[in-house]
Amino acid sequence: MTGAGEVDGGPPDRTGPMERIRRWTSENVHRPDLLGAPLIILSGLFALLLISSPFLVENGSIDLGDEGSVGEIDHGGVISDIENPLARFAYRFGDRYCHQMDRRSFFLNGNQMPVCSRDIGLFSGLFLGCVAGSSYRKGMKLRVLVFFLAPMAVDGLLQALTSYESFNILRLLTGSLGGMGIGTYVNGSFIQTVRLLRLRAGKG
Repeated sequence: MTGAGEVDGGPPDRTGPMERIRRWTSENVHRPDLLGAPLIILSGLFALLLISSPFLVENGSIDLGDEGSVGEIDHGGVISDIENPLARFAYRFGDRYCHQMDRRSFFLNGNQMPVCSRDIGLFSGLFLGCVAGSSYRKGMKLRVLVFFLAPMAVDGLLQALTSYESFNILRLLTGSLGGMGIGTYVNGSFIQTVRLLRLRAGKG
């Protein structure tokens, strides 16, 4: 009978947690695959644009107020006055795909960011996830992706359906987790698909 901590009657495994982590990392993680570079670059540049946009306009010139909705142009007048084309593009993207409520957004350089705190976390996490997805040998399983998305979904749904009001740091953290999950899953799947297509083309 094999006791706790023994494998096939052998001595107990006394490997410490740090050694287990090191061993798992060496077996499953490698340098980023160049096949994943396009998504890493695109997600990194877009996250950088969102974060830097408040510094591309005059200090204290942008506060989009406490009203806004997703899928509609709510702040077109203010955004059209932005002179810098990169910043204008970022804020227009936010106007279309984010509510842009100031109380749910961070301010940098005295300016409201182009998207809310959860979306800043989402796009920043997406970049980190794309890097991770190109470095993890086995790819992320769908159930693990659900685990990463769950905190963001729960926090967002509670806020939408009840009187519960989240706060910006929590929105940032849950968005970052969700973005990391999406980036890891998508870029890992993209790399595996390209490899499979290459293999099939080679056999053909």
